[in-house]
Amino acid sequence: MPYIGKKPADIIATSVNTDTGAFSGNVTAGGTLGVTGETTLATHLNLGDSDEIKLGAGVDLKVFSDGTNGVLRADNGRVYIQTDTGVNLTKTGNAETMLIATPDGSVDLYHNNVKTFSTTTTGIDVIGTANSTLNITAGGTSNDSLINFVHGSTTDGGITYDHNGAYASEQMQFRTGNNTPNMTLTGAGALTVANGLTLTDGNLVVASGHGIDFSATANTSSGSMSSELLSDYEEGTWTPTIFNGSSTLTTVNSGSTYTKIGRLVNLEFYIRRNDSSSDTSVFQISGFPFASSSSVRLAGQAWIDNASNDIRCFMYMAGGESKAYMLKAGASDAYVSINELANARYVYGSLTYHT
Repeated sequence: MPYIGKKPADIIATSVNTDTGAFSGNVTAGGTLGVTGETTLATHLNLGDSDEIKLGAGVDLKVFSDGTNGVLRADNGRVYIQTDTGVNLTKTGNAETMLIATPDGSVDLYHNNVKTFSTTTTGIDVIGTANSTLNITAGGTSNDSLINFVHGSTTDGGITYDHNGAYASEQMQFRTGNNTPNMTLTGAGALTVANGLTLTDGNLVVASGHGIDFSATANTSSGSMSSELLSDYEEGTWTPTIFNGSSTLTTVNSGSTYTKIGRLVNLEFYIRRNDSSSDTSVFQISGFPFASSSSVRLAGQAWIDNASNDIRCFMYMAGGESKAYMLKAGASDAYVSINELANARYVYGSLTYHT
């Protein structure tokens, strides 16, 4: 077997072309092999575990197998992958795509061969085949999850989720205006807005049994406060009737309205009698849209507009009623009878009471 060197162990080959110096067959070299010029391999370069390909004068880059994993390691600097057409990171045999990076274009990430994340000229797209999910995971219950909105080097605002261990004590803060938390949503669903709430469209809907709570305001010093919750607002029309204590008279309703704010009800009415029968019963207006509270009170006033002999009245409500009695204003203070409203004449009135 031919050899070259000081002893047979240096380079051993099956044959050597003495004109060109080319080796053929299997070649075994002992020690370090120095080559001037390029080395061209017709097949493969086989290295054992932890044997390295070393690149750079200072061994800037190493490529090797640690026995399980393939390793590309740069001990002295960064690793650059340079291309004018793009980089694809795929599964063996190109069976699945994991990443595609395109110069002057997007960087796309894939999950199970489906694109789920892409950079754009204006930011990023999170892409889902059904529901799209972006998870921001904190280190523990004492840590926060944050999204910051940064301009230059200044954080102008953002969203902070404060993990406090128990859902009821957790909260989400929306930071605006010099990164100040101006809106807070608690784990229990309570929303606090720092400097007012403006609706440019739509309505503020309050669930039944709830309302606007004014407990932060000062209470009366001379009375006894019973509630600071404004729980209702309603307005509409209603149909008043003239009631004699047992039946209603025929009337023409010319327009009657109501407004209810919390427990306070305001009624206005305007009706015409359309019944010429004689009736000396006490004149009552009934058909109120809401019954009164249990308290007895003077609730309003009315004007009986006859052709002559007009009557001005107070309106008196008993507790828990949906009607009021006509009480003459003046020295007599007597109840008005139905006969005192002439047929085809009008009665106007308004009253305010609590439910």
